[in-house]
Amino acid sequence: MAFYHYASEDVRLVIVRSVPWRVPNTDRLGRPREVYFTDSLFHSIAAAEAALQIGALHPKGPHATPHFRCEIDLTGCTYTNLGAVAGGTATEYATPDQPQVTAIIGMNP
Repeated sequence: MAFYHYASEDVRLVIVRSVPWRVPNTDRLGRPREVYFTDSLFHSIAAAEAALQIGALHPKGPHATPHFRCEIDLTGCTYTNLGAVAGGTATEYATPDQPQVTAIIGMNP
């Protein structure tokens, strides 16, 4: 099964500065955070935002737009299936770890 993390430009920049590429598990202040991901493949920003309730549709108010789909490798990561996204249509997972990124793909609006 393939897994994906949908990322903003800011997160993409953090990922490409890491060797090997990894999704950060800290926020901008260095505090630990969960990394959320899905097994759902989206080609457009609008589809990802609607299904995952992220970006402009985040329940806590608008967040950065997820311009990129990161394909991730969960080898060595522990994760939890959080089930269906509230208000969305995708399944969401979370890990306290830093999944390795194997590809970054820009998405259409």
